[in-house]
This record gives sequence, C-alpha cells and structure tokens, in this order.
Amino acid sequence: MFQLVYSPEFQCTVVPWVFAVAIAPLLAIKTEKIAILAIPAGFLAGSLAVNGLPEFPFVSSVERIPIAIAIGIALGFGNRTTSTWSSIIAVAWLLAVIGWIGWSRINSDPWTLLLVSGFALTFFQYAKKLTPRELAGRIFLIGGTLGAVTFMGGSASISQSAIVIASASLGVIIYNYPRNRWIRNAPFSLMCVVGTIVLLFERASLYTESSQWALTITAAITFVPSSFSGPKKIFRQRVRIPTLFLLAALIGSALLLAYQASLR
Repeated sequence: MFQLVYSPEFQCTVVPWVFAVAIAPLLAIKTEKIAILAIPAGFLAGSLAVNGLPEFPFVSSVERIPIAIAIGIALGFGNRTTSTWSSIIAVAWLLAVIGWIGWSRINSDPWTLLLVSGFALTFFQYAKKLTPRELAGRIFLIGGTLGAVTFMGGSASISQSAIVIASASLGVIIYNYPRNRWIRNAPFSLMCVVGTIVLLFERASLYTESSQWALTITAAITFVPSSFSGPKKIFRQRVRIPTLFLLAALIGSALLLAYQASLR
C-alpha cells in the first residue's frame, strides 16, 4: 500500500486530482471567483509530492516553477477583484515569471520568450470567455498531449508536470459537473491557471529536445471551439462533431511529429 502511495504514477495523478477536488469548494466558500485556483493548487501539490520542496537558491526551472506558481496562488487569493488594475498586475506577474524561468536563455533564444509571452496573453484573453468546465477541459487536453510530446522528447520531468496539471484540471471538471458552479473568474486567478500551463510550454521549448512544431500544435488546442457542454449532448449540435475531428487531428499531429523527432 505504501509503495503505491510513494509511486510517481500515484503522485502525478491521484494527488493533484484529489487535492483539486477538495480545495475547489473551500476556495468557493471565500468567493467563487477564485475557485479556479484549484488547478494551480493541485499542480503545486502534485509537483511537491513528486519533486519535493525546492532548495534555495532556486537555480533550475524545475525549482523555479513551483515557487512562481505558489506566489501566483497567494496573489490570486489576495486579489479577488475584477478591476482593470487586477488584470494589469496579473499580466505583470506572468511576464515577470516567464522572464525568470527563461532568464538563462534570454540572450540566446529571445524569440521563444517573445512567442511564449504572446501565447500567454492571447490565452488569457481567450480564457475570459470560457466557462470553468470549458477552461479545465482545455487544460486537461493540453496537459495530456504535452505530457506525451515531452515524454517522446526525452524529458520525463516535464512530462510528469504536464500529467500533474491535467489531473488537477480533471478535479475541477468533476467539481463542475453536471453544471458550472461559478461563472466568472477573477483576473489574477485566471492568469495563474494560464501561467501554470504556459510555464510548462516555456520550459519544454527552451530546455528540451521536444519538437517545436509538436509544441506549437499542442498550444493550438487552446483555441479550438468548445466541443460539448455535457457527454450526453455530444451528438445534438452540428458544431460538435467537426470540433472533435479537429481536436483528434491536432492531438494526432502533435504526437506524430513528436514521435518522428524522437527517431532522429
């Protein structure tokens, strides 16, 4: 039994999932606008379970990402308003942590940092239009695909982190089924969710041999129209079948490109 609890598979899947399911209603007691923080909180719990506490000074990206996410969660919990200033502070936090994670490559690979920053800001604006279940579902698909792509790219560490955030998002999906329990997300909480997955993309782009095309296609999953609002309604709207085919095409293409790159 104890061997199962301490296994990486358990820590990557069950720990973040259970933590997200448990903390989402607790956050909603304070205000529902920050309940989406259950995703980065579940990610943080799973990361600490797998990698342990980061050691100061935080030199590697493996150590810096949990610290950045912990700061984001704390700021998101304390900043629950939906004002313009909240959005500005959220953007400043995200750009700062992107620069911190990629600081060692800021001279050799500045274009990747600019592309990651642009993707983060676009994702943030797009995520404002999504319901909590839609956003969590998107993170689940992106995290699962990113985990497979980075695993074939030779980075088990990032693959584990991607599976962790996918499991945490699954917890939020379950909490919001069969109906969304809240509608609006506070800007900083939303940015913390976006920032968590974006930092994994940044780390995969800068510090692994993963196919850049595969990572780009994985990021494109973000902007696929919502496929369905409930499993029982999947065949009731014409838009849903093309959406499922598009998702399958993107995920399949990303995995194929990642596999081809792994053979070189």
